[in-house]
Amino acid sequence: MSALLLGVAAASGALLCAPSTMHRGLAAAPTMLRPHAASVRMAAPADDPSPLPPGAVLFDKAKHECYDYEAEAAAVERVVEVLTQLSGFGVEGAERRLWPSLRASCDALKDAMAESAAPLPINDPRLLGDWELVGTTSASFAMRGGLSGLGRAPFTGPEAIFVTFEGSGEVTAREVLKFFGRPVVLNELRGRFGFDDKGLRIQEQYFTGDVGGQKDNPQWQGATTTQKDVLITADGMVRIGQADDGASDAGWFVYKKLEPGMMQGYLTEKKLPLKGGTTVGNVGGG
Repeated sequence: MSALLLGVAAASGALLCAPSTMHRGLAAAPTMLRPHAASVRMAAPADDPSPLPPGAVLFDKAKHECYDYEAEAAAVERVVEVLTQLSGFGVEGAERRLWPSLRASCDALKDAMAESAAPLPINDPRLLGDWELVGTTSASFAMRGGLSGLGRAPFTGPEAIFVTFEGSGEVTAREVLKFFGRPVVLNELRGRFGFDDKGLRIQEQYFTGDVGGQKDNPQWQGATTTQKDVLITADGMVRIGQADDGASDAGWFVYKKLEPGMMQGYLTEKKLPLKGGTTVGNVGGG
């Protein structure tokens, strides 16, 4: 398991005081057209006596007063208990024995958050920033070994996956691959994200990327992922979503929110590029 997962268990305890698939394919026109609220933020009226500061998280007052934060915290702890048993994020063969447990714990967290006072993802500023994939039960994702499909090449495997959402509507995915057990390749995928009309489904569309050692690889045809039931826990540290790819047993994805600089620190430690993917002339620290 990535060392960046450490701290999730401790963070889940803050819930009580914190209420304040991917599938490769041709990049088609976006089907989720609504942008994140941050990209359409409007100035408060001049006569507004108490405008919300940028990035404010507006919880529903009525729901907050009756919401069971303890039940949510307990459900998060059960998810974390399963995650700590993974050596990666669930795509390696031996890890799949934990899929039933991870699936059940994610289902329970979804149920516990049914009346969450948190804003919808489309209106939630906590979505923006860096996230690390720390667990999945997606069979199709595991079959490809990650985002690009290159994780199933001989002697190659997925090491880490990061997703960064920007207020501009841009999204960047970084896929770290290991070769003979050493993380030596970074694929960077670039695109945009949006939501459905209800603001619960999120779609990421990647149009270009530094993949397979080539900058803006013309052979790479893009990728699209759509997730439903997207939820962010009350402390903002954990995000879950279920693959919306038509599969009868849609897989769960679990992400951990990273503090600013954590992802960059990981890439620096592994001597991988901080900007762009691993290409000729851009191989990271020496």
